[in-house]
Amino acid sequence: MPACDKRTNPTAARPTIAVYYFPQWHVDPRNTAHYGHEWTEWKSVQMARPRFPGHEQPKVPVWGYEMEDVPKAMAKKIDAGADHSVDALVFDWYFNANGPHLNGALERGFLGVANSARLKFAAMRATHSPCCDLPSA
Repeated sequence: MPACDKRTNPTAARPTIAVYYFPQWHVDPRNTAHYGHEWTEWKSVQMARPRFPGHEQPKVPVWGYEMEDVPKAMAKKIDAGADHSVDALVFDWYFNANGPHLNGALERGFLGVANSARLKFAAMRATHSPCCDLPSA
Protein backbone atom coordinates (compact mmCIF):
# COMPACT_ATOMS: atom_id res chain seq x y z
CA MET A 1 0.00 0.00 0.00
CA PRO A 2 1.22 3.56 -0.68
CA ALA A 3 2.58 5.44 2.33
CA CYS A 4 -0.31 7.93 2.17
CA ASP A 5 -2.94 5.19 2.45
CA LYS A 6 -4.96 5.95 5.60
CA ARG A 7 -5.67 2.24 6.04
CA THR A 8 -2.00 1.57 6.81
CA ASN A 9 -0.92 5.01 8.04
CA PRO A 10 -3.82 6.90 9.64
CA THR A 11 -1.69 10.02 10.27
CA ALA A 12 -0.62 10.37 6.62
CA ALA A 13 -1.70 13.51 4.82
CA ARG A 14 -4.23 13.17 2.03
CA PRO A 15 -2.81 14.24 -1.35
CA THR A 16 -4.04 17.53 -2.76
CA ILE A 17 -6.67 17.01 -5.45
CA ALA A 18 -6.51 19.68 -8.16
CA VAL A 19 -8.83 19.94 -11.14
CA TYR A 20 -7.81 21.45 -14.48
CA TYR A 21 -10.24 24.17 -15.56
CA PHE A 22 -10.44 25.27 -19.21
CA PRO A 23 -12.19 28.68 -19.15
CA GLN A 24 -14.02 28.64 -22.49
CA TRP A 25 -17.55 28.79 -21.06
CA HIS A 26 -18.09 32.56 -21.00
CA VAL A 27 -18.24 35.33 -23.58
CA ASP A 28 -14.81 36.75 -24.43
CA PRO A 29 -14.17 39.62 -26.87
CA ARG A 30 -11.51 37.71 -28.85
CA ASN A 31 -13.75 34.70 -29.35
CA THR A 32 -16.60 36.97 -30.40
CA ALA A 33 -14.32 38.67 -32.95
CA HIS A 34 -13.14 35.33 -34.34
CA TYR A 35 -16.20 33.05 -34.10
CA GLY A 36 -19.14 35.45 -34.02
CA HIS A 37 -21.58 37.11 -31.66
CA GLU A 38 -21.11 35.98 -28.05
CA TRP A 39 -19.57 32.65 -29.02
CA THR A 40 -18.66 30.28 -26.18
CA GLU A 41 -17.92 26.57 -26.06
CA TRP A 42 -21.61 26.13 -25.19
CA LYS A 43 -22.36 26.80 -28.87
CA SER A 44 -20.32 23.72 -29.79
CA VAL A 45 -22.19 21.64 -27.22
CA GLN A 46 -25.55 22.88 -28.49
CA MET A 47 -24.64 22.07 -32.11
CA ALA A 48 -23.67 18.45 -31.36
CA ARG A 49 -25.57 15.93 -33.46
CA PRO A 50 -25.98 12.15 -33.11
CA ARG A 51 -23.34 10.19 -35.01
CA PHE A 52 -24.66 6.64 -34.54
CA PRO A 53 -27.87 4.90 -33.38
CA GLY A 54 -28.47 5.52 -29.68
CA HIS A 55 -26.09 8.49 -29.54
CA GLU A 56 -28.17 11.15 -27.81
CA GLN A 57 -27.02 14.63 -28.77
CA PRO A 58 -27.04 17.45 -27.93
CA LYS A 59 -26.75 17.00 -24.17
CA VAL A 60 -28.08 19.72 -21.88
CA PRO A 61 -26.00 20.24 -18.72
CA VAL A 62 -27.84 19.59 -15.43
CA TRP A 63 -27.26 23.22 -14.38
CA GLY A 64 -28.00 24.55 -17.87
CA TYR A 65 -25.72 26.64 -20.07
CA GLU A 66 -24.25 28.80 -17.31
CA MET A 67 -21.58 31.43 -17.89
CA GLU A 68 -18.61 30.72 -15.63
CA ASP A 69 -17.78 34.42 -15.24
CA VAL A 70 -21.07 34.95 -13.39
CA PRO A 71 -20.27 34.71 -9.66
CA LYS A 72 -23.46 32.79 -8.78
CA ALA A 73 -22.60 30.08 -11.34
CA MET A 74 -18.98 29.81 -10.22
CA ALA A 75 -20.04 29.67 -6.56
CA LYS A 76 -22.00 26.48 -7.35
CA LYS A 77 -18.94 24.94 -9.02
CA ILE A 78 -16.76 25.81 -6.02
CA ASP A 79 -19.24 24.29 -3.57
CA ALA A 80 -19.65 21.15 -5.67
CA GLY A 81 -15.89 20.67 -5.90
CA ALA A 82 -15.18 21.40 -2.24
CA ASP A 83 -18.04 19.12 -1.16
CA HIS A 84 -16.56 16.25 -3.22
CA SER A 85 -12.89 16.31 -2.13
CA VAL A 86 -11.52 18.76 -4.69
CA ASP A 87 -8.91 21.02 -3.09
CA ALA A 88 -7.90 23.34 -5.94
CA LEU A 89 -8.76 24.57 -9.42
CA VAL A 90 -6.00 25.10 -11.99
CA PHE A 91 -7.19 27.71 -14.50
CA ASP A 92 -5.77 28.02 -18.00
CA TRP A 93 -4.46 31.59 -18.11
CA TYR A 94 -3.91 33.24 -21.49
CA PHE A 95 -1.96 36.50 -21.67
CA ASN A 96 0.05 37.67 -24.63
CA ALA A 97 0.98 40.92 -26.39
CA ASN A 98 -2.71 41.66 -26.92
CA GLY A 99 -3.47 41.29 -23.21
CA PRO A 100 -5.57 38.76 -21.32
CA HIS A 101 -7.87 36.23 -22.98
CA LEU A 102 -10.46 33.91 -21.40
CA ASN A 103 -9.77 35.51 -18.02
CA GLY A 104 -13.38 36.05 -16.93
CA ALA A 105 -13.79 32.67 -15.22
CA LEU A 106 -10.92 33.38 -12.84
CA GLU A 107 -11.20 37.15 -12.46
CA ARG A 108 -14.97 37.71 -12.38
CA GLY A 109 -16.13 34.22 -11.49
CA PHE A 110 -13.77 32.55 -9.03
CA LEU A 111 -12.23 35.66 -7.47
CA GLY A 112 -15.63 37.39 -7.39
CA VAL A 113 -17.37 35.06 -4.94
CA ALA A 114 -17.36 34.86 -1.16
CA ASN A 115 -16.87 31.07 -1.10
CA SER A 116 -13.68 31.08 -3.20
CA ALA A 117 -11.67 30.40 -0.01
CA ARG A 118 -13.11 26.86 -0.05
CA LEU A 119 -10.68 25.99 -2.87
CA LYS A 120 -7.11 26.93 -3.63
CA PHE A 121 -6.37 28.02 -7.16
CA ALA A 122 -3.49 28.24 -9.57
CA ALA A 123 -3.08 29.88 -12.94
CA MET A 124 -1.41 27.74 -15.58
CA ARG A 125 0.00 30.02 -18.25
CA ALA A 126 -1.03 28.88 -21.69
CA THR A 127 1.55 29.98 -24.25
CA HIS A 128 -0.63 29.22 -27.25
CA SER A 129 -3.69 31.02 -28.50
CA PRO A 130 -6.87 28.93 -28.24
CA CYS A 131 -8.29 30.42 -31.42
CA CYS A 132 -5.95 32.84 -33.11
CA ASP A 133 -3.84 35.92 -32.44
CA LEU A 134 -6.35 38.69 -32.90
CA PRO A 135 -6.02 42.32 -31.94
CA SER A 136 -7.75 43.20 -28.68
CA ALA A 137 -11.44 43.78 -29.23
